[in-house]
Formats: sequence, structure tokens, C-alpha cells
Amino acid sequence: MKHWWVQPSRIPVTYTVRICGTVRNATISWLSAILVFLMLVLYFGIIAVPVGFFMYTSPLKLSSIADSNDKNTTTVSPKISARPTSYHLQKEPRNETSRHDFERGNQNSTVQGLEIVKNISEVVHQLQKEPRNGTSRHDFERGNQNSTVQGFEIVKNISEVVQSGECDFSVGSWVWDDSYPLYESRNCPFLDGGFRCQENGRPDSDYQKWRWQPSHCDLPRFNANTFLERIRNSRVVFVGDSIGRNQWESLICMLAGAIPDKTRIYEVHGNPITKHKGFLSFKFEDYNCTVEYYRSPFLVFQGRPPRAAPPEVRTTLKVDAMDYTSRLWSNGDVLIFNTGHWWNYEKTIRGGCYFQEGNTVDMKMDVETGLKRAMKTWVQWVLQHAKSEKTHVFLRSYSPVHFRGGSWNTGGQCHKETRPEVNSTWFQREPISNQIMSEAINQLSGKKNAQLLNITYLTEIRKDGHSSLYYLGEGHGPAPMYRQDCSHWCLPGVPDTWNHLLYAYLLASGYATDRSTGVSKG
Repeated sequence: MKHWWVQPSRIPVTYTVRICGTVRNATISWLSAILVFLMLVLYFGIIAVPVGFFMYTSPLKLSSIADSNDKNTTTVSPKISARPTSYHLQKEPRNETSRHDFERGNQNSTVQGLEIVKNISEVVHQLQKEPRNGTSRHDFERGNQNSTVQGFEIVKNISEVVQSGECDFSVGSWVWDDSYPLYESRNCPFLDGGFRCQENGRPDSDYQKWRWQPSHCDLPRFNANTFLERIRNSRVVFVGDSIGRNQWESLICMLAGAIPDKTRIYEVHGNPITKHKGFLSFKFEDYNCTVEYYRSPFLVFQGRPPRAAPPEVRTTLKVDAMDYTSRLWSNGDVLIFNTGHWWNYEKTIRGGCYFQEGNTVDMKMDVETGLKRAMKTWVQWVLQHAKSEKTHVFLRSYSPVHFRGGSWNTGGQCHKETRPEVNSTWFQREPISNQIMSEAINQLSGKKNAQLLNITYLTEIRKDGHSSLYYLGEGHGPAPMYRQDCSHWCLPGVPDTWNHLLYAYLLASGYATDRSTGVSKG
């Protein structure tokens, strides 16, 4: 017969077992917590110091990932885009921030580390707050060129701030915004099938929800009606490669949202937008304005070589002569140029395309020298053909590619990317073309309304926005894994932000055309 009581001699043993079990469970819980914490530490690149604060001690190491076709890239001058040395986790971000605010530091600054946190419960309470003003948990922010960004300043007069040089729209962060995208691809009939990632089967859509937030001022909310009113009776002209076409189609869709009757928007020559090469011009009838695209990957003339050229020369780039379509650009009111993706060895010399000046083919001229000579020709063209002092000229910087595990022709991939990049070791060096373009813009300073539209850094972060497998068109299924497009962009998507910056700069300059004459007023 078993007794219901416990013998006195067994009490110490029973309680000892219970205490040991409790200690064991507590130990397992703490070890699990430490393991989870260490995994987070490794993921975010932060070294924990168990005294109530965190410190980031390792400087960022930038990898040298070249253009998908270019092996000859060098570090660009800091005047274009300051390179980072640290990330910072802000204790109390002020405006348009997120729960985890990764801030990029200055190239010349020392690593500032992370702020000391005295009250852990206060931090937990802060992290549990809802993000403000359409932000996200992951706010990818770049630091200022000369100081650590402490938050976002609210700027009421955007024109004064930009003109004073206090605001650089290219410095900032991507923040989540539930009101994005600005348009739906299925509602824009003026979009090439290759950019319609959602219709082409892309399963995720978060890449459409990120909005660019400058660090020292706010971008004005994009207003298609305001933009169209500003360009009434005028021509907006894009000149460049297929990435430039990506941006051009983006702007058409952004503006088309203000036109209820889409039949009031049409290609002036009746050409279809899909699979069409050459140049296209879409007219917004109600505003008597056109938004045009001219394909010119090099900006200068590419054609047959002279008769006396060596047999290996199949074509030449006449670096002292603009593209044959340049006569059609000269009356543009707003000109947006881009180049760079085709200025590499594979697209030129390896394919038998050499550089020509006058009637002479220079067999020893390299790609970098050829680009410098071509940009000199471009500067001369702008000085001679920009029709008035009121014409606005933009030269867009290089749009980074994000091939992983190869390049465009060796099986590089990006289809698994669904979030912006936070791992700095993947950040590529800016190509030499950015520096050359910056020098070209400097030559126009004080002579023309010319500006570098610097989109390289903000685009570098957006590895998640490419067409990847979803560019073949609706109903054709994903592309083969080894033929991914990690250069072009889904629309709506990243190029919308390039046009948002374009819009902000035009507003800041006071640009507008006279409603009756079409003459620029600002």
C-alpha cells in the first residue's frame, strides 16, 4: 500500500531534483536567447558588447563588382557620391524613419558606432511603436557627406534649400509607403511588355512599396497635373540606352494617371511602343506637350568604318560627332541624357567597334579615353544647340546592375531578391563613367541649366526591383534561369523615383513654360 505522504528522508532529494530541473530549463532558455542574439548579430553585422549598448567596429569593405559587361571600373570621385564607412542604429529617429534605421556614414568620417542605450525597456518600447508616416521596419539610410545624419529635417521651401546647396536629393533612404505605387501597370497602356513584371508572373509586389526619402529635406509629392502644367506646350526628350527607355516609359505612365481619357495620349507617328526601335514621341493632347525617346546608347555616332580601316574594324564610334538623331533633340525644352552601360570592352573593341576621330580610326584608344572624348563632344553640342538659357539639361548617372553568381551572359541571377540591400559588401564601386559625366556637367556650370541626375546610390540598394525572370510578356511564362535580366527594372518601380527626382529639381528651379507660346519661363 502506497502512502500519500512523503517520507522526510526523500524531501531533500525531491527538491534538489526540482531545483536542478529549473536551473536546467533556465540555462537552456538563456543559451537559446544568446544563440538567437548572435544570429541577429551576424545578420546585421553588429558586434554586441554586454554592457547595455552596441558598437559597430568594422569599417565597410566595398566589393568591386563591375558593370555586367565592363571589367574596367574604378572608384569614382567623392564629389559624386560619398562612400560609406559605417551603419548607425538611431535611438530616436525623427521623421519618416523605421524600427531599424540603417544609416550610411561618411567616407571621410570615423566609425561613430551605435548610440549608448541606458534603459533597455525604453528601447523595447520604442521598437514596438508603429512606424511613422508610411515608413517600414527596415529604413535604408545613407549618411551625409560631411556628417552623421541625425534625422530628417522638414523643409518648407524646397526651392530655397536646393538652390542653396543644402539639400541633395540623392542622399537619403528607402522607406515603406503603403500609398505606393503611383500607378498600376495594368492601367497604363503605354508600357512595354518587358517591364510588366506583375502581369508577367512575378509573385511578389513589395518592391513597388518603397519610397525614396532624402535626408535633409522632403521630396514634394509627385503630382502629375502639376508636372503636365509645367511642361505645357513643350518637349521632354530622353536620349540614351534601353535603361533610359525604362525611365521614359515610367514617366509616361506617371503622367498618364492625370488623363482620364487615355485616347488623348498617343504616339505621334502611330508607332507601337512594344518591340519598336529608334525613336518614339508620345503626345499629351490636352497639354500640347510631348514626351520623347531617342535610342542612342553611346550618344555619339556609330557607323561604318572608313575604307582604309584594318579588317578587324567592323564599326566605329565617331567620338567627335553626335548621333545622327541629334538634330531632332535640339529643340527640346527638358533634355534627359544617359549613357555608360555600353561603354565597355565587350560592347566596343571586343565586338570590332573601335574609336574614330575625323577619318582616322585610333586602334590604341581605350574605352575610358573614348568616353571622355565623346563627353567632350556632348558638352560642345549642349553649348551650341540647347535652344535657350531656359532649356534644362540633365545627365543621368549610371544605373547599377545586380547579377549574382555571374554576369548577364554567364547565368547571373537576381530573381530571389525581394528586399533592398543592407549588406554593404555587395555594394559595387561606381564606374568611371560617373566621374567622367560629372566632369562634363562641371564644364557646363554657369553656362547652361545642366545638372547631374545622380541616381546611382539610391539605385544600388534596390537589388529587388529588376525584371529578372519576368520580362518575356504576359502568357509566355518566366524566362530560363540562366537568362535573367538584372539590368532593367520592373514598372512601376525604381525608375519612378528617378522621375520623381527630375520633377523635384524642375520645381526647385521654377521651371514652367508659357501656356500660350511654349517658351520656357524658368
